Amino acid sequence: MERGPRPPEFYKKAKRMLSYAGAVLALGATEPGCNPNEAESASLKSSQSLEAERGEVRIEKLKAELENLPAFETNHAYFDNNPDFFKPINHGTFSDSEKQQRTERLPNGALIFHDIGLDFYKVKPGDSIGKIKHKLTEYAEYAYLNNQRRKIISFNIPDTEVPAGDWIPIPLENKDRHVSDLQFAEYSRQALLEILDDPKYASDVADILDKISISELQASMIAIAKQESSNSARSPIGTFGYHKYEPKYHSFSYGPMHILMSGDGLTARHNLNMSEGQVNHPKNAVKLFLAFMVEKSHGRPEKFFPLDQHAESFATFYNGKYWKSSNPNYADNIGEYYKDAMSKLSK
Repeated sequence: MERGPRPPEFYKKAKRMLSYAGAVLALGATEPGCNPNEAESASLKSSQSLEAERGEVRIEKLKAELENLPAFETNHAYFDNNPDFFKPINHGTFSDSEKQQRTERLPNGALIFHDIGLDFYKVKPGDSIGKIKHKLTEYAEYAYLNNQRRKIISFNIPDTEVPAGDWIPIPLENKDRHVSDLQFAEYSRQALLEILDDPKYASDVADILDKISISELQASMIAIAKQESSNSARSPIGTFGYHKYEPKYHSFSYGPMHILMSGDGLTARHNLNMSEGQVNHPKNAVKLFLAFMVEKSHGRPEKFFPLDQHAESFATFYNGKYWKSSNPNYADNIGEYYKDAMSKLSK
């Protein structure tokens, strides 16, 4: 039976193991009466053990470095006061009983699903965005929607893409989205600490930190969030909405980094046991973004770093090969926001 091509991460990890295996095999083969097959088997086990041990030491050193970094204050009124943002949701999907508990019918008939940190509206026949907004603003908790007149900070979906029966996200209030660069840097530091404890993603994220410093990775996360949900170095992350409809995929992207909820983004969210609403939290968004990069790059996320030197290849990776036709300044903006973030982090 012919074996298909191995994924790139196989060769990356095999190369590390072979460096140990050669040394151990050479030592084992020199012992009197040594069986070559037994020596080879023993060397493989030893190399695997050494590889695992080396990986654990590397990750523990990174975690210690992260813990010793000065922490920036977050003090975010919306994101720092709801511990449910960090409640594990098995495979990112609520149980049937919890779905029922989280579903509410308003007196005017509107059906609402209360995710964690994000509400959804169920589209009815004949609904348009204008009609949906009118229904919701009858209630004080959604009155802020009257102030969101631009699509990019509001529902961010055309009327042609709201078929009856679909659940669509209700925009967050503007002030609840806004996050400063230094707040995002701190959320990124916390996200790195947590993902380095995740057995599925820790090693590949550590590979990024073999190439760049923690502050460079924090600046990279800020730059991407800034490009996706802001419009200038001076504006806060979250100037624009945290969800965006992606017509090519008939799906939404979520969070300050606009991670698409299909394919690799959806796989990563399921693996991290996050709901769609939980992705809005900046710490969760960074964790999900890094996990998404691992998934989509087949275990080689480090090849896009340093980000300022690989802005164009990252733009293609994240937005497809035609990104220049829809957003020609994407890579230049990433470079500008990265430089600005590094300046702030170095003060």
